[in-house]
Amino acid sequence: MMAVDFVALCVGAFALGTFLLDVFAPTWLAVAGGVLCVRACFAWIEKQREKRRLDFVTQLPEVARLMSNASSAGLAIRAAIDMAAEELDEPASSELGLVSEELTLGQSVGRALQNLEERMPSRDVGVLISTLVIQQRSGGDLVNALQDMADTLDQRRDLTREIRTVMAGSVFTGYMVAGLGAVTVLLMNAITPGVLDELTSSLPGLIALGVSSGLYAIGFVLIRRVTRVEV
Repeated sequence: MMAVDFVALCVGAFALGTFLLDVFAPTWLAVAGGVLCVRACFAWIEKQREKRRLDFVTQLPEVARLMSNASSAGLAIRAAIDMAAEELDEPASSELGLVSEELTLGQSVGRALQNLEERMPSRDVGVLISTLVIQQRSGGDLVNALQDMADTLDQRRDLTREIRTVMAGSVFTGYMVAGLGAVTVLLMNAITPGVLDELTSSLPGLIALGVSSGLYAIGFVLIRRVTRVEV
């Protein structure tokens, strides 16, 4: 997505969110809802970036195995990267293609792989890149090292999938907790029009609104932290 497209998306989300909420909510709440819509756009783009990174990490066993086969056939690391870029699916194809382009422009293998790690930050990616760089500088049995790494990454991938399946219900509960507060406020104002104006025009009402919002936010954060498992 181009930067100008993302800016247009944020502007459209703010306008649409403000317009829809202004129909049955106070103006200040409609504007706050528009701001939340913009924040949701940023959250969505971060989620897409994270999804691409996870997809690349999922492909690492295939990357390691393909490069091991290329090395066993006598190909250099640069030729193995070119072959992996042609054989693999997205996003590994594009990312390794960028590495190949950097090597063509004169970048060193170590620097090009480091740039890959910066684009796709992950512990697994770091281990694979460190193995390739060390083997390229000092030599060694690269074929067996990559084969062992591919088997280990396969096991880690299976374990990660199992953990996500087990935690799926708890993660969904966290999002429900986050949305329950906002839905409750909107339903309350829809059932009794003007109640939000009365609630926000008095000090006890503002205190109650602030405390309840804080409790919902704390609940969401705690659920997210409990369900975050690092493999």
